[in-house]
Amino acid sequence: MEFHVWINDTRPDIARIEEALREIDPSAIVDIDALSRLRVMTIALPAELVDALGRSGYRVALADIDPIPSVCCGGCGG
Repeated sequence: MEFHVWINDTRPDIARIEEALREIDPSAIVDIDALSRLRVMTIALPAELVDALGRSGYRVALADIDPIPSVCCGGCGG
């Protein structure tokens, strides 16, 4: 699932967030989109994402997380 997250930090520490997410999802991908939102691709549930971000030093609420519908076609087998 893809999530867009608004974080009140100009440049979140992607490595620190990925490290916290690895405990839940070793294949999670984190980056920053063109609107300066955190973009997270993970199997983690929204509440788990809130917890991982909190452990990374970023306090967010569920309302700060926008789930994005999947655009996966399944063609790669992933």
